[in-house]
Amino acid sequence: MIALLTGQIYKAMVLKRNRYGYSMTHAGFAMTSDKVLERQLGAQCLAETTLLDCVLLPQSTGYLASLFFKSDTLVEDISTPDATVSPSRSGNGAVILDIPTTSPAEPVKLNILGQSFSLTAEPPETSLFAGLNVLLAIRNGESPETAATWMQYHARQHGMQAAVILDQSPPNESRLFIKELRNLAHTIKGLSQVVVIHSEIPLGQKGLPAEAHPSNAQNAPKRHSPARAAAHRSMESTSGRISDL
Repeated sequence: MIALLTGQIYKAMVLKRNRYGYSMTHAGFAMTSDKVLERQLGAQCLAETTLLDCVLLPQSTGYLASLFFKSDTLVEDISTPDATVSPSRSGNGAVILDIPTTSPAEPVKLNILGQSFSLTAEPPETSLFAGLNVLLAIRNGESPETAATWMQYHARQHGMQAAVILDQSPPNESRLFIKELRNLAHTIKGLSQVVVIHSEIPLGQKGLPAEAHPSNAQNAPKRHSPARAAAHRSMESTSGRISDL
């Protein structure tokens, strides 16, 4: 699964040195386990578009500032005054703009819907996962206990050593999740590093219900559907009494 971390999905969430002042030694973030770190996407609204992050990637010569926009961004709305590059779309529809730069201190300039913006590209922290087997997961309201059980299983059965968790809950809720997860992660053998990432800007599509809403899984068995009831009875007959699913 480490291949996930080299694709466009992970590139849009490359871990940055924390611009928001959160660190492992910050008094407000005392932790039971240093295994679990908190990071926040540098998401911001520019004109009528949403920029998920601006990441500085070193190249053989110079640097590349990669800008990641939400999938509903119109390519024709974005231009760069200092570079002859054009945005492209990844396989999941996200708009990506790669701008060559000569220095980490060089501001990233772009025009969106006639407005000019100057951005700072943040360096990556991919060294946190160097040489480790890493899994990428998306949290959609799961409890810290569920996340810890998931990590424990994969660490024991598949040699997972680290995890990146994109938390879709608001930052304040995500920090509560992180606090509890820190109390559990130190008991997982073989687990070296966990990074939980959240965003101040909602990451879902506007106008659509929450991802966990039944309308987004219309073909899933209903709680009291005939198929579910039949499966339940079958399991009871072979395994004894089971709890309601």
